[in-house]
Amino acid sequence: MSNSIDSTPVETKDLSKAHFLNDFLGFIQKYGVVGLALGVVIGQSVTKLTTSLVSNIITPIIGLLPSFKSLVDLNIAKDSAGHIGFNLKGDGVSVILGYGQFLTDALDFIIIMAVVYFAIKFLIGRFMTEAEETSVKTK
Repeated sequence: MSNSIDSTPVETKDLSKAHFLNDFLGFIQKYGVVGLALGVVIGQSVTKLTTSLVSNIITPIIGLLPSFKSLVDLNIAKDSAGHIGFNLKGDGVSVILGYGQFLTDALDFIIIMAVVYFAIKFLIGRFMTEAEETSVKTK
């Protein structure tokens, strides 16, 4: 058995800017980084729009009901005399459970999920239709 060292030259990487740029662009294309970034930006915009819809339109409409001003005001509270009740206000009232904000956030979440669901369903339906048209044309 010989323990010879392989004397073949080791290939050095080209560290030029052009090579780096080509590797970077290849990475972006391979992993869909631009599409992912676009999805994040669009997702943030949809979230802002939906939050505005809930807080500026839906919650005030619910606030037109005579029992409370908005969903955020819903709570279970305890007054200074020790009485526990719904939507108590005033001095000496300590909120035990502020479920109104949770309901607002849950409504916000449901609307965002519905928008995402229908957007994905639309996109998948569109791409499936295009794929079916392409397969029919190739036959």
